[in-house]
Amino acid sequence: MNKKLVIEGITALLILLFLYTALSKLLDLQAFRGQLVLQPFPAGWESVLLWALPLTELLACTLLFFPRTRLQGLYLASLLMSVFTLYVALVLTRAFGYIPCSCGGVLERMNWETHLVFNVVFLALAITATILHKRSDQQALHVQTTAGLFNGKEGSGRE
Repeated sequence: MNKKLVIEGITALLILLFLYTALSKLLDLQAFRGQLVLQPFPAGWESVLLWALPLTELLACTLLFFPRTRLQGLYLASLLMSVFTLYVALVLTRAFGYIPCSCGGVLERMNWETHLVFNVVFLALAITATILHKRSDQQALHVQTTAGLFNGKEGSGRE
């Protein structure tokens, strides 16, 4: 299968995921704040996370959308999915002493175990796309360098 097609397909899925989650938070800030208060975060964190989470998700969408910034977007998507996956894993191991309510939107209907599987799948997709993107960038650079050598533009001693 074409690497570019795989990267673009995964990128589209990540954009849809982050766009959906960011907009569901921003369109009902009161409900999102209520969910944050129920999470096991230190006091006052909900005020920061109320804006930081959806804006970071929108930043990921923006970076993923443009080819020039796609690799940075894939790094950010991988980081976000890593953090979300770690959080769900900690919830499931009862690291916080209790199991808080889940997030909103369609994902609200998932139990924590399903949420963990969902996150692991999207984390694997983000990492896969990052690796494929880096490899295709390296191959493109190698092809450009090799083409330059055969065209006598680099290392020919004719400078």
